[in-house]
Amino acid sequence: MKLLGSEILKDCQKWGACKEAIGWIGRWDKDCISIEDVPDKSWVAWYLYLAGREWSDERFSPAIRDALILTGNTWNLYLTGCEWKDERFTPEIRDALIKTGDAQYLYLAGRNWKDGRFTPEIRDALIKTGDAEYLCLAGRDWKDERFTPEIRDALIKTGDARYLCYAGCDWKDVKFSPEISDALIKTGDARYLSYAGCEWKDGRFSPEIRDALTKTGDAEHLYLAGRDWEDVKFSPEIRDALIKTGNAWYLYLAGRDWEDVKFSPEIRDALIKTGDAQYLYLAGRNWKDGRFSPEK
Repeated sequence: MKLLGSEILKDCQKWGACKEAIGWIGRWDKDCISIEDVPDKSWVAWYLYLAGREWSDERFSPAIRDALILTGNTWNLYLTGCEWKDERFTPEIRDALIKTGDAQYLYLAGRNWKDGRFTPEIRDALIKTGDAEYLCLAGRDWKDERFTPEIRDALIKTGDARYLCYAGCDWKDVKFSPEISDALIKTGDARYLSYAGCEWKDGRFSPEIRDALTKTGDAEHLYLAGRDWEDVKFSPEIRDALIKTGNAWYLYLAGRDWEDVKFSPEIRDALIKTGDAQYLYLAGRNWKDGRFSPEK
């Protein structure tokens, strides 16, 4: 179905639409070019949405809704689902939003649309996008009855360490599963393995996360784990892995920042072995007396 620019313009003028809206709609070719051919539909969609939200029933007509659907503008389709009256909202608006495949607005619809407007098809469309960020946010923000294990499975399938880690931080227990931890471990991403050790609660953290971080040999995040992880999560293997890197900067920082229970003379020996004058000097200046030795 094509709604013609001249017809919408005539209706807007008849019912006293604001001049700005008429100005934008009036730019359409007067020779009945369809809405589908308008290069920039965003402003058109905005005013059609406003008309559906604000106009009286006497002035509103289904042609406004149909024209908005034809724009395919995700922002205004989403807003319509939030704010239009029930008698003006139709399943075709929802279908148009689903058709866009826009993960951000599918997530927002699942978070903010009322139950009569949300359907499983919105969830299915979000899952189909494979967008890790909005799958993670859906798990965090959607009501329990809208969440399904398929959202979790889709997030796991992305293999995105950042959002797997954030899911472990933010999701409720009923939505979280050990498979998220397994997927994070599989990424081997030192940054988010280290972050998980800091932020995940004890029931979600596992020794396998620690082992995976150790295996990365990433000096920066091994040092951060030794600095920030609780004692119950730390193990000597983290210290040994840091020593093995031979990275003078992070060996020096470990000697400066780690608690006594995590520090060992082997860190000092590894720093000495590097022969790095700058960090040997800094260790002599900044390490506390119990860690300094004349061998430096």
